[in-house]
Amino acid sequence: MGSFILTCKTPQKKTVAAAIIMGDPRHVPGEPFQRGTTVTDTISKGVFPRLNRQEDILVKHYGSRILSYCDAKDKYCARPGNSSIVHATYVFRYKIPAVKFVLKKLGHDEDENKLVVVEPDDYKWY
Repeated sequence: MGSFILTCKTPQKKTVAAAIIMGDPRHVPGEPFQRGTTVTDTISKGVFPRLNRQEDILVKHYGSRILSYCDAKDKYCARPGNSSIVHATYVFRYKIPAVKFVLKKLGHDEDENKLVVVEPDDYKWY
């Protein structure tokens, strides 16, 4: 974690089309790309919240390409949450809007009727 900051000169800035973050331990309330049940929560932060200067750069240069999901009770992104289950199950709750966001950023049609999500027969938890 630390204080590493992606700058404008970082080559990835031009190649990152979209990023989905689920249960971000660096969650800071009020970021424009926040989604999930903590969107209106102005108190809950992740266990390693971003510094102001990190947040400023992230929002300025990557904010329009990011969706970050954080739900209340998540013990890693929404302190004082205490649930590992909430943290481990974002993909079940947000896979469709996340996929639609990525497809839109890649320039694909986001018509919901054309979106097919193929799921494996079983999920293995390790």
